[in-house]
Amino acid sequence: MTFKNFAKEKIQMKPIKTLSLIVLSFLAQLFSGPPAFRTANNEGVAGTHKQATTKLPDAAWNSRHLLVQIGSDSNHVNLCNQASRPYGFTQDAPASAGDPIQVEFLSGHIGTCLMNATGPLAQDVGVFTCATPGYVSGLPNAAGTYWLVGHTKEATQETQDAEYLVEVEPNRPMKVVVDGNGNASCIVI
Repeated sequence: MTFKNFAKEKIQMKPIKTLSLIVLSFLAQLFSGPPAFRTANNEGVAGTHKQATTKLPDAAWNSRHLLVQIGSDSNHVNLCNQASRPYGFTQDAPASAGDPIQVEFLSGHIGTCLMNATGPLAQDVGVFTCATPGYVSGLPNAAGTYWLVGHTKEATQETQDAEYLVEVEPNRPMKVVVDGNGNASCIVI
């Protein structure tokens, strides 16, 4: 066999080898079972997460930019209510329960984020959980337990959908107890 014939034979074999590798890879994926649940930063379900993770909502909701809390188990989230510690916030609006969403951690978020407020807020005021699940408000007057989740960077902007979006500099959630007389005490956990 001459070098010329050897090179010709080698060149003809490359497409066959490539095709067989593609077919083998496809078959391996096809028969390896369901894909594992992956987090937004691909570090696995149990592991370290820098700024965000992927969770499954227990229910669908229509709005974006909402606070979430731990849901039915550690892989699920619900919209955050007034007295529950926020797990993070999401920019997603899942169409149905179980649709994966990205949840960003309040304390790990770099920069500002958008949140949905129940009404107008001024610039540089505290942002708290409120009675409307997932939404934020200024310091409530009603007695109860709330969570401080950040401070506004700008005043709220009303959207076409009559929602109030506010740019927030998030912080680690801090528990705040309001006594109903306008007095609030902060409990750092």
